[in-house]
Amino acid sequence: MSNSFSMPFRPNFEASSALGWVAAIIALVVSGLVFKLPTSYIVTIAVVCTTALAIRGYAAYRLAKFFVDLAGEPFQKITFEELDEITKGREQEFWLGKGFTWTPEHTRYSVELLQRDFQQVLPPAWFSKMLGKAVSSPEFVGQPWIHGVGAATERDIRVPMKHLEGNTCVVGMPGSGKTTLYRLHAYQVVKRGDCLIVLDPKNDRELKNAIQEACVRAGRPDRFIAFDPAHPQSSVRYDALANWSRETEPASRITDVVTAMTGGADSFTSYSWSVLQSLADGMIYVGKRPTLKLFRALIENGPEQLMEEVLGKFFAEYYGTNWMSRCSAYIELARTGKIKTQINGSPELIGMVQAYKLVPIAERPTQLNGLLDTVEHNREHLGKMLTTLKPALTALTSGDLGALLSPDASDADDLRPIFDSAKIVEGGYVAYIGLDSLTDDKVAAAMATLILADFKAVAGNRYNYADKDTLRSRIELIIDEASEIMGGASLVQLLNKSRGSGMRIWIAMQSFSDIVTKMGSAHHMEQVLDNTVNMIALRTKGNTTTKEVVRMLGRTSIAQTSQSINAGTRSDDAGLHITGGEGKSTSQKETQLFPEELLSRLPNFEYVAALAGGNVVKGRFPLLM
Repeated sequence: MSNSFSMPFRPNFEASSALGWVAAIIALVVSGLVFKLPTSYIVTIAVVCTTALAIRGYAAYRLAKFFVDLAGEPFQKITFEELDEITKGREQEFWLGKGFTWTPEHTRYSVELLQRDFQQVLPPAWFSKMLGKAVSSPEFVGQPWIHGVGAATERDIRVPMKHLEGNTCVVGMPGSGKTTLYRLHAYQVVKRGDCLIVLDPKNDRELKNAIQEACVRAGRPDRFIAFDPAHPQSSVRYDALANWSRETEPASRITDVVTAMTGGADSFTSYSWSVLQSLADGMIYVGKRPTLKLFRALIENGPEQLMEEVLGKFFAEYYGTNWMSRCSAYIELARTGKIKTQINGSPELIGMVQAYKLVPIAERPTQLNGLLDTVEHNREHLGKMLTTLKPALTALTSGDLGALLSPDASDADDLRPIFDSAKIVEGGYVAYIGLDSLTDDKVAAAMATLILADFKAVAGNRYNYADKDTLRSRIELIIDEASEIMGGASLVQLLNKSRGSGMRIWIAMQSFSDIVTKMGSAHHMEQVLDNTVNMIALRTKGNTTTKEVVRMLGRTSIAQTSQSINAGTRSDDAGLHITGGEGKSTSQKETQLFPEELLSRLPNFEYVAALAGGNVVKGRFPLLM
């Protein structure tokens, strides 16, 4: 329909007019034959009538087709080969199905349809079939007319890759089409040769299979890897503490896990961080790589053995090869119990600590101070202070999960490949990471916190040090059911910093209220959503979600007409007077650009999106077969 104010929900006057012109042409021909009218006269009048018929007939057809379109579009399927043709030569764009730009005119039509009986608006079935647009209503979940109001201007929806750099949020109820969207998205990413990471808390088999098939169809089957705690024998191993640039990062990641599992930080968490940092300093000092298993062993068995290794290295560097002679006297005193200490260790350790304390403070390595404090701390009190840390480490290192998250490269019997975020990114892999949250949601949240922190470290390294050529290799991160893993700060920090590191993040969820529940306040929900530039909403409901979606879509004003008729009588000396009047006015009313009521009525695989730059589109995507 045109952009001028028009009301399609009325009788098709244009069709009546067109039929009148048809009658006029027939009458002209009959009159010409009966009365032998001049040919030039008949031709001239026929041209005028035919022109008028064409104008009115086209207008009648457009109005009739508008109503036919309201019945919706048939469910669309597309092959991988057809998608290749659609995207050929346009690798810098993401194809998001077909749709149209949603304008205030569509808002006005929608408001009008919400007030009507939809079935009464549709044309007869025979007429729809005649135009080749017959659609069976039972095929639809939702209201097909929502897309139908703009079907006449439907086109390919292509989103430039630059617009996806600001992150994308996808919200939709179960069954509305999120997995179908991932399938469409993943194939285009894999086909371009970019790195793709899919973080799936639920271990959705359909999603995993879709990602793997995308790799096969794109000719990159060797790039697919899967981390799957539910099936450890077929899973790759993932070194969750492999990448860090600051020595404080391993301790921070583990305390983030504690926060994610307990629901918040407290004084015990802060103390746990200081103990973990002292252990990490000791491990790094003697050349050991921090792992979850090693942290757990030191927490459960005590850090005394590590302290001996640390002091042995220090003395060897400080005193030389004969350093033991410097400590022997103190070790002998420790054996006879003449050194008072709270250290729960061997006489050798107690004696070495006593000798270490004689070294001038300025010459002691500062990173060993924390480890010494931990070793000298009362063991019983230390255990009480670490009550929140032990369960977290136990959960992440017990059973099969221990070998998956703390892989031992020297284990010749374990042939499962070892990966970490840097290796995945540099190798351009397509990684499906399942977390099995249905089995244990707290452990799943802990794993997500670790893995996101690992990718955050890679993103930070690329942000700080990568050159332009490196940043051309894009990283696509899809996080399904993102609200389930928002307990830590890693995801928000990733959203903040992703653009500068060449990472595009898609977060998906069923409702925004899940974020409020998980993170504790609407403020945190806004913090997450404000870090996304694009929003794609499938069918959804819930007061918090729908209001937030329509807020991001914006507002508009639509034209409304009002008509008034009045009649009355008035008597005076001259007698009875009858009075009456009629008035008609047009006004502008501010309203939501996309009415909130429509969000819960969207059919499967249909969406409304607010894209970068303020462009609002209504679209539908096909099932990729």
